[in-house]
Amino acid sequence: MAEIFISGKVLRYYNVTPTEFYYLAELFLEKKATYKGLEQVLEDKGYITNDPIKLTEKGYAIFTDKDPSLLKFVDKYRLLFKKLSNKVGIMGDRGGCYDKFVRFFRKYPEYADRDLILKAAATYIKSEAKSQYYYLQKADYFIFKQDNSKIETSRCASYCEEIILNGNEEISNDNDFNTINV
Repeated sequence: MAEIFISGKVLRYYNVTPTEFYYLAELFLEKKATYKGLEQVLEDKGYITNDPIKLTEKGYAIFTDKDPSLLKFVDKYRLLFKKLSNKVGIMGDRGGCYDKFVRFFRKYPEYADRDLILKAAATYIKSEAKSQYYYLQKADYFIFKQDNSKIETSRCASYCEEIILNGNEEISNDNDFNTINV
């Protein structure tokens, strides 16, 4: 049997009552919810969908310590890669991108602007058009990738730096770089 502990801090942060939290925990544990009448309140708060009753990403975030706004950003980021390339696995996995962005923001707080990251990714993706995206890195590898010597680098950080150094102008490399709309 799984145990889920509750704290006042969590309740305040997510703006839920103990009863609402218990209801959400039952859904998270895929049990039949024993409390009735909370569906509309929790749907209004964005924690569940009502037909069928299930947790939303925001609802899962309470139990997985995942920031809903970062998850939404990760989804938007990953879609940039999918829009222009049909390569299998090009979007990387959602959890891997999420975890790498958490590390990225710790290591490079100067590049924490999410619009800057989207612009960097879009610029990188567009730069690979000439090769028909043959050499395009997967979305999670663009954030961080280890080489054979286990040295971790970030192409994302490099592109963010270039954009900032160029005064937020387009990066050009023999006119191969053009940004795409994000």
